[in-house]
Amino acid sequence: MDSGFKITYKNNYKLLEDTLNNAKYGLYCGDEQPKEDGIDNWFKLPISNAGVQDVDILAFIELLDSSKQVKAVANPNAVTSPCLSSLSLETLSNETKKSLDAIFMTRDAPSTDKNVTVKIPIGDSLNPLQAKEKATKVFESIKSEYQCHQKNLATVTDKPKLAWVKVESSSNSDSANSWNVLGSNYYKSIIGDAGFEAVEESNYSSTKDFQNGVKDVGYIIDSTTLKNLTQISDWLDIFGYESQANSDVQFLKTSNVWKSDGLVNQHGFSDFNENSLARPDKVIQDIIGMNYKTYNASYSPYWMMRISRDRDPRTVNTSDKSCPNPVLSQIGGCTAKKWNGKSFGFEEIDEPNDDHSSRGGIIAGAVIGGVVGLVLIFVGLHYYNKMRRKRFLNETHALSPLDPYKNSYEMQPQVQSPNY
Repeated sequence: MDSGFKITYKNNYKLLEDTLNNAKYGLYCGDEQPKEDGIDNWFKLPISNAGVQDVDILAFIELLDSSKQVKAVANPNAVTSPCLSSLSLETLSNETKKSLDAIFMTRDAPSTDKNVTVKIPIGDSLNPLQAKEKATKVFESIKSEYQCHQKNLATVTDKPKLAWVKVESSSNSDSANSWNVLGSNYYKSIIGDAGFEAVEESNYSSTKDFQNGVKDVGYIIDSTTLKNLTQISDWLDIFGYESQANSDVQFLKTSNVWKSDGLVNQHGFSDFNENSLARPDKVIQDIIGMNYKTYNASYSPYWMMRISRDRDPRTVNTSDKSCPNPVLSQIGGCTAKKWNGKSFGFEEIDEPNDDHSSRGGIIAGAVIGGVVGLVLIFVGLHYYNKMRRKRFLNETHALSPLDPYKNSYEMQPQVQSPNY
């Protein structure tokens, strides 16, 4: 199995090979750049001026208290974090790129930027100069919290069907031309872990075909960008339904059309896109709460919004600009007890060694899995030397906020010299 990253120790520098993206980076601390063939980019450590192309990387930076190293992003208005928004971030332009040590993105870099770009499989995270042991603690806590909820719901048998959907339009038109049920590994896993049955992935070329495909579905989560987030009428129009009233469609009869845009910033950009990847434990709680109301009666959805009830999205509270944001960094609260879909049992759950536990690692472990790669680029080898024997789970992630992570792996450094 591909390990994801390979580390080669040299006398006065290190080589980081990202086998998922087929890239090799040289990392050094001195004034003179080493000479070695076959290196895509060299980075002098530590990196203090970073640019970020894609917002879904930012939450990892903030969780590890590395916000101040970020100087520019693609669209500052799209940043929802009060912490990051308070830093007067510049727009990532040709001019600002000249002063950056590195630019992190989830896609292939333009040819003009390749010398300072690091392509990141989503699930990786930037790390601070001060992180060291904190990184493992934070992400292990998130993984533990996710798996606690996942194990609690593992024995539920009567699972309602849930379809995570999205409308796509052609590149040269705003008109919808594909009505899709998203069913890749990430969606199937997190929906199943939350006590639902995931609808199989399908792409439909007409609203009629889409409606036939989801006619027996009980719940919808939609990731389509809508002009008006609070109006069910917009959703019905896009997906070809005439009305919600007197409908024989199950999710319309029970008013269970949900959006993940329940929290937005002052410019209307969704907080889900920025922060959900770093907090799968919050995502799973949001999904659980859609159906299992008594699982945690005091829990209020963080991102999910029931638009079939014409609810308004909440606006991010910008009064607390602490870094990291206290809401984002608050982890914990799950009690490991069996849940049958209606009530808790009295027996606490032991740590199982079964498929459910492994599947939980697919989602939650993705948060931990790629930490090593960017730690090396961001802070050098000091942190990695302390944690390189740990096992991490990771899956690569595509450009949309909740596409699948695809590979689990164990970090295995390739040591050539023990002297550095």
